[in-house]
Amino acid sequence: SAWPAFTLQSGSLWIMGLYSGFIGRAYVDKIDGLMSITMSGTILDIQRGYPNPAPRARGLIFSQNLLYAYYANKVNVISTSTGQTISTLTLVDLLSGLTFYDGIFYATWGSSIQNRGTDIINAHSSVHTEAGALGSIVRWGDYFWAYDTDRGFVLKIDQAGDIIHTYRPFYLSSDTPVNVFEISIDLSGNLWISGGTAYEKRLFKYGGLTD
Repeated sequence: SAWPAFTLQSGSLWIMGLYSGFIGRAYVDKIDGLMSITMSGTILDIQRGYPNPAPRARGLIFSQNLLYAYYANKVNVISTSTGQTISTLTLVDLLSGLTFYDGIFYATWGSSIQNRGTDIINAHSSVHTEAGALGSIVRWGDYFWAYDTDRGFVLKIDQAGDIIHTYRPFYLSSDTPVNVFEISIDLSGNLWISGGTAYEKRLFKYGGLTD
């Protein structure tokens, strides 16, 4: 019932925010929390659940057995075993999106992708893109995937900042576009999107785009 922040951790899915839907075989309404979930068809099975430790966060990522809920000017570091915030990092440079890949944090701000090193706090270097304004970002192999919030496209971007492909996500067998909130990629290379319409929020899975 609100845009869920989410991240994929191996075979598990972490969702944070206001949630309405099925957990196991029971329908629940408006749980504002942090949940570790497995999926079986369209049924969600909760593994662990906690109160929401970072309300109104822009997004959620996983690295090194910790969750990072990020805002424009800070990052809450959350324990996956307790669901509690164990530290808060105050950022020197603002960010719109955040991801972790091969020991390095990467962030978006404006039309640029920043290398935030291992500490997130400072931007060590950046590359400019021709995007309007970048939001959620993920690194997959040699490429970045990011959402252009101005134009409504998911972009495939190389390490020099050049846009290789643009994709407009749609509903299955429909010409209705999906409004994107956050993106992630699972271990099989499937692109996951948190989004929907003004009245319906879902998690969407798209295969074949990262091939």
